[in-house]
Amino acid sequence: METAVELKEVVLDLHGLLRDMDPARRAQVSVESLRQRYREASQHLDRRLTALPPNPPSDERAALERLRSALVGRQLKSPADIVQTRNAALPHYEALAAALRRRGVRVDSLNPHNGVRTLFHVLSGVGVVAACHLVLTPRTGVMVAAVFAAFCWSLEIARRVKPEWNDTIFGMFRAVAREHERYRPNSSTWYATALLLISLTAFNAAGMLGIMALAVGDPAAAVVGRRFGRIKLMRGRTLEGSLAFVLVSLLGGIAYLLVIGTPVGLPLLLLPLAAGVAGAVAEAISTRVDDNFSVPLAGAYAALLVQALVG
Repeated sequence: METAVELKEVVLDLHGLLRDMDPARRAQVSVESLRQRYREASQHLDRRLTALPPNPPSDERAALERLRSALVGRQLKSPADIVQTRNAALPHYEALAAALRRRGVRVDSLNPHNGVRTLFHVLSGVGVVAACHLVLTPRTGVMVAAVFAAFCWSLEIARRVKPEWNDTIFGMFRAVAREHERYRPNSSTWYATALLLISLTAFNAAGMLGIMALAVGDPAAAVVGRRFGRIKLMRGRTLEGSLAFVLVSLLGGIAYLLVIGTPVGLPLLLLPLAAGVAGAVAEAISTRVDDNFSVPLAGAYAALLVQALVG
């Protein structure tokens, strides 16, 4: 355990560096600052690898050595060099983080900006809401959600049964997947599970507002937080990102309620506001629980509570 705890120091340094090497954070971090931090992190990585005892767990040493090969010795002369270095290091960082988690040492994963994933995230959420309103009934909604959740969890089981299946399945969804999802249930699986619970307990406007909060609020928080976030909250979240989450969820929720014919009045404002605030809080505090699971449920049940109070 001592080795794992010591390696956590390396991972924490690299997490901050690789996070700030994301092009989406370019306005907040200067290239010269990244160069200096890169030199310090490389030296720390070298020292830690040299200081490792002869026989640490093989997966940790292997991941650390691959991370060193990908990261150390590069010249960060341009923004393109920074992006290339970050992309080369990300898989090995997540492999090391996963190895440490298996020994009970909690370290954060990286969530780099991915425009394709963001678009898929928004369209899938809005598409689910549209399908529930236009096509599905409460009964068929449960059936479809159950099939979707069963399919996703079947893939998760298959990935654990055979490592080669994990590589194949992960490769099929690489365009919208994050590297850390190679080592644990992916966000789509947790999202499918949340949809099943919502279809069983809140197949109504409140449930749809929870889904909308995830669909539009979560990506808004990520974009604003990365580019403009200054006031830190927790787990890398920022006040600016959380406020963007609430505002965009509110606007998206109002648009949805107007489309389905909700009359102008207090529920039109309070229900999506409750979903947005609850979703933002869930997104900020979710650590061991994937926010694709916690956000829509928190938003849906907060809106459901407000709906019961205001009628």
